[in-house]
Amino acid sequence: MGVGGVVFASGLAGAGESVKRRGRGQPSGNKRDFFFLQLSDTHWGFQGPPNPQADTTLRQAVATINQVDLQPDFIVFTGDLTHTTENRDVRHTRMAEFRKIVSDLRVKDLRFMPGEHDAALDAGDAYKEHFGAPYYAFDHKGIHFVTVDNVSDPKGAVGDAQRDWLAGDLKKVGKDAPIVVFTHRPLFDLYPSWDWATQDGAKVVDILLPYRNVTVFYGHIHQEHHHMTDHIPHHSAKSLMFPLPAPGSVAKKQPIPWDPAHPFKGLGYRQVEEKGKDMKLEELGLAETWRPGHHGQGGRYRELLSGHVARATLGCLLGDLPNRDELHLRAPKPAAGSQQCRCLCRQEDRSDGSGQRLDLRGDDRVHRAERSFL
Repeated sequence: MGVGGVVFASGLAGAGESVKRRGRGQPSGNKRDFFFLQLSDTHWGFQGPPNPQADTTLRQAVATINQVDLQPDFIVFTGDLTHTTENRDVRHTRMAEFRKIVSDLRVKDLRFMPGEHDAALDAGDAYKEHFGAPYYAFDHKGIHFVTVDNVSDPKGAVGDAQRDWLAGDLKKVGKDAPIVVFTHRPLFDLYPSWDWATQDGAKVVDILLPYRNVTVFYGHIHQEHHHMTDHIPHHSAKSLMFPLPAPGSVAKKQPIPWDPAHPFKGLGYRQVEEKGKDMKLEELGLAETWRPGHHGQGGRYRELLSGHVARATLGCLLGDLPNRDELHLRAPKPAAGSQQCRCLCRQEDRSDGSGQRLDLRGDDRVHRAERSFL
């Protein structure tokens, strides 16, 4: 299930450093690790063969989250809350139904932002009536969060006025402050012919670049993906409704067909956690989270492993590993004078629980799932 990503704040760029710089007499509130949950592309109202259970998956996600013992500080929905419709009344009905369903979450601090399915047809009017402003900023335990609306403009642009607002908002924080940006479309040109880009995304990234600790989370592409623009990592979340193919992998973009033998393949959520300078990423799937006996176990979702999981240390982020024979990674070559990246990964085998330890060094090995350095 595309419950998006579970993110621990101490794993965000700069979060650990901001704590270290604090003096002894300063408040300790920011020391506490916290995590938030990212849900994306729930597409409430969708009906079709790509997900025969479309009318229940959002409710299942709510139930899954509620049954885990350790609850996130807040939950953010990164767009496409509802599925597009030209019928204004149906659009409002879907948004009202969505609000009602997610109101059952135990976590009451919910953050929303629109996707093009929610906002492109009416410049966000219905969305604003149900959810409020399409872009805003807030602070939580030492992290500055910003949402960027790149969907209300049907051209997929952020626009001059919002970029000016963003620049002004970021001037209020220091250049070393940890900053998290939520957006729907990717801010870089992932695959423009599939609408996987933001028209003025490069201008938005230019605003972010002077800040040394920025992390971007987005949705839209219905799959996990990791990308770097200079020092800024961009991480997409999987969808709650249906997966889409890898960018450019097929002639036409369309949902991956539903597989009755593996009904939730490609739908899942992610945990990102950092201890010191180490970051660990775990990809989790609906089939395992709904397995009897797993509800509420593992605290921070550690026991809810699905398929093959790549665990990375020393600040590396890895994509999932489709099978035992496809462990090939692409790493950017280290800058002159920098330390060669060294990762120790474990590939899990869900069938019998056995593992294979592999010692990998940053080189030019290639895998379709990218590795990014944070």
